[in-house]
Amino acid sequence: GFCIWNNTKEDGRVFRGTINVATRLSMIHSKSFKPRIGELATDFTSERDLYFDVHFVKSFIIGNYVYVFFREGTLECASCGKYKVSRVARVCKGDYGGQFKLRKFFITYQKAKLICSDGGEYPVYFNEIQDVWWDSETNLFHAIFTSHPNGPPSSAICVYNLTDVNHVFHTSPLKSREAGSGKWVTLENKFRKYFEGCKINKTYLIPKPRPVPDGLMGTKNMLFKVYRDLLHDPLMRDPVLPTSLDSVQNQGNKAWFVKDGIRMTAIVLDKVGERTVVYTSTDRGSVLKISQVAGLLQPCLLTEIDLFPINRQEVIKAMTIDPKQRVLYLGSDTALKKLRLKQCGNHTDRRSCSSAIDPHCTWMKKTRHCVSVLSLREELGKGWSTCPKKKELIAWSPWKTCEGSDGNLCRCQARPCQDRQNSSCQGGYELRFENCTVDINVGWEGREEWEKYGVQHGNWGAWDTWTDCETKPWVGVRKRTRNCTNPVPRRGGRPCVGEAVQYESCNLGKHAVSGRRTDTVAVAIGLIIGVVLIILVVPGYCYLTRKQQEQPTSYDVPKTPSRSSLNSD
Repeated sequence: GFCIWNNTKEDGRVFRGTINVATRLSMIHSKSFKPRIGELATDFTSERDLYFDVHFVKSFIIGNYVYVFFREGTLECASCGKYKVSRVARVCKGDYGGQFKLRKFFITYQKAKLICSDGGEYPVYFNEIQDVWWDSETNLFHAIFTSHPNGPPSSAICVYNLTDVNHVFHTSPLKSREAGSGKWVTLENKFRKYFEGCKINKTYLIPKPRPVPDGLMGTKNMLFKVYRDLLHDPLMRDPVLPTSLDSVQNQGNKAWFVKDGIRMTAIVLDKVGERTVVYTSTDRGSVLKISQVAGLLQPCLLTEIDLFPINRQEVIKAMTIDPKQRVLYLGSDTALKKLRLKQCGNHTDRRSCSSAIDPHCTWMKKTRHCVSVLSLREELGKGWSTCPKKKELIAWSPWKTCEGSDGNLCRCQARPCQDRQNSSCQGGYELRFENCTVDINVGWEGREEWEKYGVQHGNWGAWDTWTDCETKPWVGVRKRTRNCTNPVPRRGGRPCVGEAVQYESCNLGKHAVSGRRTDTVAVAIGLIIGVVLIILVVPGYCYLTRKQQEQPTSYDVPKTPSRSSLNSD
C-alpha cells in the first residue's frame, strides 16, 4: 500500500511523494490518467535520489517543472550524528524515465539543500521543514522550519525566490558520494546541457528515436553516454539561501521571522491591499498573525489567537484558507475549527484599534467603530511605523481549589483577559487549570491528600504471557491480560484507557491444548466413520429386504406318491 502526503495534478498527471510500505522505501511517483499512457512510476529505491527517513511536505507544478519540498536524513556529515536536512527537488513534468539502470528513475531529477538560520554571528539553523506556501504573484516560497525535535522548541519562516532556486539548479556543480570510499566529490552539472528548459538536446538522441506519448519528453531515446553521466547523486553542491522581502534593507540570507518556544505546523498567506499577512498554526493550538511594516527590519507579530483552552491545548495538524469567505479552517486530532480573519470587532476604542496594527482593520471616525478596511482602502496603512506594543502581563491570582458541576476538582488561577480573541477568555477572565480529577469516586483519599499529592492517573502494567491455544469450532484462539497497576488510579485519577484482555487467532498445531484438541479430533473421526457406515449399510439392508419380499413366504414339500397311485399308472 501507499501513504500519500502530497500530490499535484496538472494535464491529467499526478506527482506524489510516498513510501512503499512493503519495501519501506521512499519514492516520488507519477501516474497519468490520459488514455494510452501507462503508469509512469519512478521508484527511488537507492541512495541515488533519496536517502532515508524521508518526509514529503509539499509539491508544486510551476511552468515545465515539478518542485518537491521534503526533509530527509543526511549522509553528508558522517560525524554529525542523526539529524535531518531540508531539500527542494526539481524534475521536468514531462520526464518519461531513462533506460538501463535508470529505467525506473526520473533522469531530470535534481535536489538542493535549503538553508534557514537566524543569521547571527554563530547562527542557529532550523533544519526541519514543516510546510510551504507558494505565492504565484511574487514568485516566492514561504516555508516554515522547526528546530530539532529533541531540542528546545523554536520555529522560523524563511522565504525563497523561485529565481534563486532555479539559479542553483542551473549553475551549481554536483556533489556525489563515491561507492567504495564514501568520499564526497564534486562533479560537473550536465543537466542543463542535456535538458535546457525541459527540452532535450537533439544532439544526444539515438538515431531512430521511438515515439513517446503527447506531453512527455523523449528521455528514453537518449544515447548511452547520457545515462552513464546521470548515474551519480543528483545533489547540488550549493545550497538555496533565503531572500529578503525588504529590498531597501536587503537583510537577506537569514530567516524572515523567528519565534522561540513554539513549533509551527502550517502556513497560509492572505493579501490585504498591497500588504501580505502570514498565518501560521502551532503545536500549542494557536495561530500567529504576522505582517511586515514598511521601513522596519523585522516583521511584526500582530497577535496570537488561541483556539483551545489552556488546559487542553492541541497540536494543529492542518490549516487552509478560504480567501473569498475570509476564514481559516484548522484541524487537530479531535476538532475542526473555523477562524474569521477579520477580528476588528474585538477592538472597542480608537486606541485599541490603532495600536493593534491589524492590516484588516481601521478606525472609522464617523461611526466610532473599528471596521474592516476592505471597503475603505484609502485608510489602509496610515500611521503604521512600529509593531504593536507588547501587553504588560497581568499577574495570575494565587492557586486555589475549584469545584466543577460534576463534583470534580481542579487547582485553578484567574486573571483579567488581555486579548479578547483568546478562546480561553470566559466572562472577562482568563483561566488556567492543573491537577484536575477525572472521577472523584476512583481511589478517593480526601481533599487534603489530593491537594498535597495531586491526582494519580492509572496506567497499564506489562502484558501477561499468552495462554495456550484453546480450540473453538474449527479455529484456535489464545488470549493475554494486563492490569491497571502501573500505577493504580488514585485521588480521582483517570482509570486506564483501553482493553484489559487481548485475543488473537493461533495455530492449532503449535499452541493447542493437547487434551481438548484430542477430544475434538476423536469426535470428528467418529462422525466421519458413522456417516460412512450409514452410507454403506443402509443400501445393503434395503436390497436384502426387497429380495426377501419377492420370494414365497412358505415352502411346500411335495408328498411321496402312494403305492396305489403307482399301481394305477
